[in-house]
Amino acid sequence: MRDWTFGHEPALRLGFFFGVFVVMAVWESVAARRELRQSRGGPWLIQT
Repeated sequence: MRDWTFGHEPALRLGFFFGVFVVMAVWESVAARRELRQSRGGPWLIQT
């Protein structure tokens, strides 16, 4: 088991990083401390 873990360390680290990132993003969208005043897409969406 230990050899498998060390052999796949980069993939495991990346998976944990993105997993924590997704959990935090969902948590922030569900339980935000402030009311949303602008749409989340704001400057990222092209407005015509």
